[in-house]
Amino acid sequence: AVVITFDDGFRDFYTKAYPILDRFGFKATVFLPTGRIGKKEPGIRGKAHLDWNEVRELHSRGIRFGSHTVNHLPLEDLEEGMIDFEVRSSKEMIEDKIGEEVTSFSCPYRFPESNGTLIDSLRNSLRRAGYQTGVSTKIGTVGIGEDRFSLSRLPVSTGDGPEIFRAKLEGAYDWVHSLQRRYKAFRKWFSQSHV
Repeated sequence: AVVITFDDGFRDFYTKAYPILDRFGFKATVFLPTGRIGKKEPGIRGKAHLDWNEVRELHSRGIRFGSHTVNHLPLEDLEEGMIDFEVRSSKEMIEDKIGEEVTSFSCPYRFPESNGTLIDSLRNSLRRAGYQTGVSTKIGTVGIGEDRFSLSRLPVSTGDGPEIFRAKLEGAYDWVHSLQRRYKAFRKWFSQSHV
């Protein structure tokens, strides 16, 4: 089974990605940073975001929506009470706008997998808010026993040809996760030792 996900709720999902998905009969989940939805000014990375009318239209066509927090801030920068606010308020806003329960969450920015305390705090916040799953930026396919609140995903880029795409789906790309973990650990060490 494959789940197609998009983070950030960019408007180009509506104008570019959705028409292709629809043509081939695919569905997807889009994770919304609710504080950016419907705003006129440029958002994340200077890009335009969906508005709530587009969200409702896409929802009526079978697109699912999940939370990507309210303000799209690195969770490592937030206290536990603010994490609770970000995950709960975003969920409630989406539910109010589409009239359906939101059960999935996507962690903004790099997933803090080396910070066990934060991961436990996030898992508890997600449970309290009523989420069933959460996805991360950990590279890989989902295996048996993986924490349902920090599921791995595979990035797909324009440079992926059919062979690379097939390899990713078959798990041959999962080894990249060990490099990803080392890189994150090095960045954390470097930033702490060069302050």
